[in-house]
Formats: sequence, structure tokens, C-alpha cells
Amino acid sequence: MTARPDATAGGGLSRYEDELRQTVTEAAEALFQNDFDSFYAYFSPDYQQRCPPEDMKRMIAVGLQLLGDFRGAKLEITHVEFQADRAFVEAYTDIRGRRVPFFAESRYPTYWVMVDGTWRMTDDNPAPCELFPPTPTLPP
Repeated sequence: MTARPDATAGGGLSRYEDELRQTVTEAAEALFQNDFDSFYAYFSPDYQQRCPPEDMKRMIAVGLQLLGDFRGAKLEITHVEFQADRAFVEAYTDIRGRRVPFFAESRYPTYWVMVDGTWRMTDDNPAPCELFPPTPTLPP
């Protein structure tokens, strides 16, 4: 990996937009080809600490059950927005004739950050792989 200059200096991250678009496309292709290990590697280390591989595999399995097989899907990046040290990417894919956002709409949007000179996905969710909040228990 090559070191990058400080992302906030001299033009900020936007000068890396082409590289970001390529990285997002590669991450999507890994998912679409069911290459879990390659897809998981696109997440930042802090995200991977909050979402271990087994939990991520469970989330992907739920997505496959809901949406069907991803193989053959293509990604369309429609917008990139840079905010300080983050990049937000709006992208869609066509799965079985349905246009689906690649990054799920959420109260914790997915964004991209530079980690050791490489773009990585993350979010601010303290438990990103928790599909459903814990079921509250009633007092006895």
C-alpha cells in the first residue's frame, strides 16, 4: 500500500474520486461473485472489529434470501460526495429486474475513509451486523 498525503490538505479527498469509484466497483464485484473474503477486506479495521466475519456472513445470507442471487449484478455509481475525511457513495444495482440501493438506507449511512492509503467502508453504527435489536424482556 502506498502512503497518501493528509486527506484534508491541498484539495482534500476529492482528488481520489476515480480511485474511490474503482474501489467501490471492485468491492461490489466481490460481493456479486460471492467472494466473501475479498468483500470483507473492503471494510475498515474498526468496522471489522464491530462486525466479525461470521456475523457479516449471516447478514449476507439474509440479503441473499431476500433479494436472490447477486451473481451477474452490475453496479451503477450515481453520486459521490466528500465531507471532511469521509466519502459518501450513492450506488444502485439491478437484481432480478429490481433497482436496489447498494448501500442500505439506514440511520447509520455507509461511508468510505482512507486507511493506510486505501479506501475502506465503514459506518458509525456501534453494532453494524446486528440485524435486529435485542428483544426487550418484560419484568417478572
